Amino acid sequence: LKPGLKSRRKTFPDKNAKPEIALARTEFWMLYGFRQLHEIADVLENTEEFREIMPDFRQRLIATGDNDKAQEALLSELYEKIMRMDQGEVDTILGKLINRLEKDETLRAANGAAKKRPGYWALKAAKEPSLRDENKEKYNRGLFSIYLLNIVKLNPGQYVYQPAGMLHAYLEGRITELVGPSDNVMRGGLTGKYMDIDGLLRILKFKSVVPDIRNGDRISPAETVYAPAGSQLQASRITITANEAHTGYARTGGVLTLMDGEATVTAGDTTLPLAKGDGFLMIAGMSYTIATNSHATLDKGT
Repeated sequence: LKPGLKSRRKTFPDKNAKPEIALARTEFWMLYGFRQLHEIADVLENTEEFREIMPDFRQRLIATGDNDKAQEALLSELYEKIMRMDQGEVDTILGKLINRLEKDETLRAANGAAKKRPGYWALKAAKEPSLRDENKEKYNRGLFSIYLLNIVKLNPGQYVYQPAGMLHAYLEGRITELVGPSDNVMRGGLTGKYMDIDGLLRILKFKSVVPDIRNGDRISPAETVYAPAGSQLQASRITITANEAHTGYARTGGVLTLMDGEATVTAGDTTLPLAKGDGFLMIAGMSYTIATNSHATLDKGT
């Protein structure tokens, strides 16, 4: 293999973008895009272990004025500095951070107030052996991102859309994830798997985002649709109870998956029983009917 080819195959096996929908099944916590830059400035100043990473960040941010490109360049510089930091320095900074967090009694309660704080997730992640990378380093540099990204809580039935190039991570809970037709995988930490830092820095969008948490649109008594504006991805959730039936029409191909309960799907002359976790492949132009003797929740992705 030519130099660099192996790593490119690991992260970019195809040319397709990979947008995603995260649709919550339970209470769900995640990291979602970079925080507002003034909030990142607060983090760097108020987290004592981070103060020397980029001590002039706020002054440089003020100097950018309303120049979006300059602000993106500043955020890119900060993130690249963290991702290329010597592992010894990473371990020193994060070691001091984790030692301090372990003494904070308020982070021991697994409640909503604690989970809104990055320290809760940093402490939890630092104790997870699976986050050690191939070099078995002491601390995973992805812990820095917990402080740089928005912490988002989704309630069941809520969703967020992650366009290609948005840094994000799933922390706790269960979701149905719908992704674009791509096997590309870029990692920025909080994993023990391979990370292509050069590739990640090339494709990331260094823009602050305000999390856009949505509830979906109910199109029938049984079905709610989750269709982000500007995306071809669309998910829906179908919920029926005993002696009810739901009839649908697949405008495009997709997969219908039984998430809870039991059901049968009828299409044409074929009736297929579904158990929890079973999927049904829909073909564009297909009409289908779902029925249950008890209850059923199904998620559909197209």
